[in-house]
Amino acid sequence: MGADFMFWLVPAPDLTPERQAELRRLADAATLQEETYSHYEDEREWRAALHAALDYTIEGHRDMAHWFPDPAPDNPLTYPVWLTGGLSCGDLPTEASHHFQNLIDYKPIYTILLKWAQEDNIP
Repeated sequence: MGADFMFWLVPAPDLTPERQAELRRLADAATLQEETYSHYEDEREWRAALHAALDYTIEGHRDMAHWFPDPAPDNPLTYPVWLTGGLSCGDLPTEASHHFQNLIDYKPIYTILLKWAQEDNIP
């Protein structure tokens, strides 16, 4: 068996203190009945995982990059993203990938990150 390359992209808006507070409110209100693909069974554990993912992403770490896509007309990605990934033999390749997956899995947070990144449209 060989290793697989895996990567995650999360929209990367400018996270002002007001936006960070909004993200934390969304994480505090997270329930397992909402649109989520989480493997968590306990809502407190799910909320704690979302807060950990937000903290990790806001702090920035060596296993994640901030990427500004080329503004070429044929590039459909028009907003900045945080990127992580690597080779995997069945486990997640980076710590950031676990946190990014939680942000992606909880649609209210992912949707607002995408909206803000598109609004900011940082070059």
